[in-house]
Amino acid sequence: MIKLIIGQKGAGKTKKMIQMANDAVNTTDGNIIFIDDDKRSGLMNLQHKIRFIDVRDYNVRSFDAFFGFISGLLASNYDVEKIYLDGLYNLTNIRRDELERFVACLEGLIGEHNITVFIAINITSEALPEALSKYVLEELKVI
Repeated sequence: MIKLIIGQKGAGKTKKMIQMANDAVNTTDGNIIFIDDDKRSGLMNLQHKIRFIDVRDYNVRSFDAFFGFISGLLASNYDVEKIYLDGLYNLTNIRRDELERFVACLEGLIGEHNITVFIAINITSEALPEALSKYVLEELKVI
C-alpha cells in the first residue's frame, strides 16, 4: 500500500513523517525504514528502533538506481513492514512526469509483501497527476 503526504515546501511533511514513523514503532511487528537525504531531522528525532538511511551515502539518484535500492532493501530484509521516503524529489532525480511510473513500479514491488510505503512529496493536489490522487493520505498546507 502506498500513502502520499503532499504539500508545498515548508508545510511540515518531514515532521509529520517522523511522527508517523515513531508512532508506528508501538503498533508494528516488523521493521520500519526511514529514508531521507540528510541526517539532521531523522537521526535526532526518530526512535532508535527505526532504521534510518541517508540516501546520500549511496549513489542512487536515478529512477532505476533508487528503485533497485529499495528492491535490495526488501530482498535483504524479509520483515520490513513500513518504509518512509521523506522528500521524494530530494532523494532522487525523479521528474514529476515519472511520478506515476515510480508509484506503479513501487506498488508492484510491495504489493506481494504487505508493506506500506509513505512518501512525502513537494507537490500540491492541483499539480499531482490525477491517477495518483487515490494514494493521498494527507495534504499539508503552509501556515
